[in-house]
Amino acid sequence: MKIFLMNDFWKRQLGDGWSANLADLLSSSYADKLLNKLNEEYKNKTVYPAKPNVFRAFRETPWKDLRVVIIGQDPYHDGRATGLAFANEIDFDNLSPSPSLRKIEDVFSYGDINHTDFVFDHSLTRWTKQGVLMLNTALTVEKGRPGSHSKYWKKFTEGVLKTIAEWRPDCIFMLWGGHAKAYKPLLKGCTVLESVHPVYASYKGVRWQCNNFNEANEILEAANGAEFRILW
Repeated sequence: MKIFLMNDFWKRQLGDGWSANLADLLSSSYADKLLNKLNEEYKNKTVYPAKPNVFRAFRETPWKDLRVVIIGQDPYHDGRATGLAFANEIDFDNLSPSPSLRKIEDVFSYGDINHTDFVFDHSLTRWTKQGVLMLNTALTVEKGRPGSHSKYWKKFTEGVLKTIAEWRPDCIFMLWGGHAKAYKPLLKGCTVLESVHPVYASYKGVRWQCNNFNEANEILEAANGAEFRILW
């Protein structure tokens, strides 16, 4: 009965495709311990994103639609976190886009991306609906304590990335900054595009010059045709 209930839980949280392909990971004792720890953290502390959005990235980008994986670090610890890496939940009376997201937006504002008719969407759901998985390596964080939950999620993230690399080697991975690049050894045989982290450009006060978006589209078009390009 417990196994049935947990299978149903993971299907609701991740969607059928992800829950099926990650079945070994999700049925492990580690996954049980992870969920128990998360319940404890949400009960006793302020944790981001909102609990219903912890696994949102997977629901937004179903397994069957997966084309690109962009790896972040952990959610914003100030209330902007949405469950999607780099995206912002913006209340324009109180919060502006995060430094990282502003630098990502600059790439498009300066016309570095090869397409027209562009309006930047800070929620990044325009990307997720086209098969871009916005995956933080830790899916939760305690308020005001960046990196506080990273140790809880390490095994989960490694399991997800290994599964994608094994069963969807056609996917393109974007690794920005040293933290994301540390996962590169798990992605053998996959296309990996790299750049400095956008927040680095924010600290330096310079433009974030990243051609990964154009590079990904060139690869997708060469392999599958122009209709597989992503409208960033």
